[in-house]
Amino acid sequence: RPPSVTVDEQLVRAVDISDLALSVRSDRTADDCIKRLERIVSTKSFFDHRGPSLEVLAGYGEAREWGLNLVSDLREYRAGRLDWESMEKGLLLAGAPGVGKTQFARAVAKSADVPLIATSVADWNASAYLSGTLAAIKESFSRARQLAPCILFIDELDGISDRATLASDYREYWTQIVNLLLEQLAGVEDRPGVVVIGATNHPDHIDPAIRRAGRLDRTIEIELPDAKNLAAIFRFHLGGDVLPKVDLMPAALAGLGKTGADVEAWVRRAKSRARRAKQDLVFDDLLHEIRSGREGPPE
Repeated sequence: RPPSVTVDEQLVRAVDISDLALSVRSDRTADDCIKRLERIVSTKSFFDHRGPSLEVLAGYGEAREWGLNLVSDLREYRAGRLDWESMEKGLLLAGAPGVGKTQFARAVAKSADVPLIATSVADWNASAYLSGTLAAIKESFSRARQLAPCILFIDELDGISDRATLASDYREYWTQIVNLLLEQLAGVEDRPGVVVIGATNHPDHIDPAIRRAGRLDRTIEIELPDAKNLAAIFRFHLGGDVLPKVDLMPAALAGLGKTGADVEAWVRRAKSRARRAKQDLVFDDLLHEIRSGREGPPE
């Protein structure tokens, strides 16, 4: 019998045959089967929207503006008010380790309320054979097309060699990988709704063809956060209930030149230090972690 509830289109795209086997039973009502199916799908990693939305993230500069525009466009696209040809379809994020490239992709997906398919060149190369690597690339794009509209995030993109610098011993192997990736990226009309975000620490190591028009033709570098943004990142990781009235700018100045990942680690260790001391976290706990236990300058 048909269910009385509306079956979400996104749910249908996300379901595997094994999910149906777990959720659909003859002794359950149709509505109960749908509810169980929704619970199963919600546990899949690409629907995991824990973490901050893009609107509350600080320190991303031009990338944040690009992401917010994409979020708006994806909402219009899902509502049928914007066609795929008019949208941004690819971005290459560059920046030092720890500046939050992966978190950026997660935040975009959360704000747009679309799935995130996260992979990396290391994941693709986990296979011992070239055929396995090529199959992994195809699987990533196939999954993204199945779940579109979505974000396909590819980390460590510089792990795919620039064909111009390849030694003859590896040229044939890597050329096949680069060619397949170019084919998948270039097939924009074959992947409507799939926005590809690549991340790299070394944009100059990437094959120039990957960055040509119609592929990842926009490159944005995420700079290290300035003091104002560092203070905002400290506040985010501390939360509103910890040191609520404390000016965090001295902590930001002490940590200048570091990344959001460093801030997250300092806050985590400061909270752990206070917990071990069986007391509430105080500002000195935070400074102690930023300075790695070193004494600060005299007053």
